Amino acid sequence: MGLDRICKGCGIEKPLSDFSKNKESKDGHRWKCKPCMNEMKRLNRASNLEAHLEKERKYYRDNKETLDSYTKEYREKNTDHIKAYHKQYYTDHEDEKLIYSKEYYEENKAASMAYSLKWGRENKESRKIARGKYADKNLEKYKQWARNSALARKTQSPVYADRVKMDIKYRASRIMTKLTGKMYCVDHIIPIQGELASGLHHEDNLQVIPMITNSAKGNRFVPGFISWELKHVV
Repeated sequence: MGLDRICKGCGIEKPLSDFSKNKESKDGHRWKCKPCMNEMKRLNRASNLEAHLEKERKYYRDNKETLDSYTKEYREKNTDHIKAYHKQYYTDHEDEKLIYSKEYYEENKAASMAYSLKWGRENKESRKIARGKYADKNLEKYKQWARNSALARKTQSPVYADRVKMDIKYRASRIMTKLTGKMYCVDHIIPIQGELASGLHHEDNLQVIPMITNSAKGNRFVPGFISWELKHVV
């Protein structure tokens, strides 16, 4: 179809196919082209955001079962397409995603830790597989981490550290693992390779905790972390 209508939004002459259909119009099409209509809707939504969100929430509440069923059916029929789309999107926006993830974590530390711990307990096999895949892809990184960790324990262990008391805590972690059937480990309360500050490899800086808890804590000093974890997650 040729150029046969001037858009009242941008003033450009465009084919009729570039205009959405409208039953109230004489020729059955709108007088603004699709891009101009989309921009108008975007501006309208931005200026009345709360009203639009409430309308969408109400629609979802009133049609929850139908929408959930449609979403589930669509995902099942388009699994490969969805995975490919997300993979490509992550590749194209990797830097932005990393920045967003770090900012979100800093603003939601407690919720993020709780989710990580809960998900790990409910998805042990998936977590094991994911960690295995990550280890395979980052083997050299793991080796370097092990070397750095061993060096840090050696250089940051003061001469006055009580080796007997330290050894008791390491033995306690092995006993807890055997008694509970869950992996326990010895954690440095203040990490010995912290980003802002580093603790000592000393008996007063060691604690026996579940491996999954240690993974959630990571290389961070979180005051009261264990008591918080027991209160909110266990």
